[in-house]
Amino acid sequence: MERRIHVINLFKNQAVGAGSNGLSQAIDLRDYSKQGQFSLYISVGPCGTNATCGSAVLSYQGAPWWDGTYITPTGGTFGTVAVGTGGSDFITFTPPVIPFMKINVNVGTNGSANVTALLNVR
Repeated sequence: MERRIHVINLFKNQAVGAGSNGLSQAIDLRDYSKQGQFSLYISVGPCGTNATCGSAVLSYQGAPWWDGTYITPTGGTFGTVAVGTGGSDFITFTPPVIPFMKINVNVGTNGSANVTALLNVR
């Protein structure tokens, strides 16, 4: 059984405006997920000259086809990070068996945020 962890870069210091979303490119899980174990490294901090950033609510979306319609399934929201001055965390989540996934970062209305995120899959 493969035990290798695949690390997929989703966002690298990407600015996400207050009250808006950052949506990753589609990830083909058929190439990565052997054991169905997922975690997300997320770092959220203030954007530009802002002293604070909005909180970031994390969710995943899935689709049966690469260019299909991506939906957030029931239970698809899996974490909140960085209220105020920012922060980092590793968050574990368990999506259903889906071939294609996108990660969504929804930033609250308190301020814009710079987001770095890496998906870890085994």
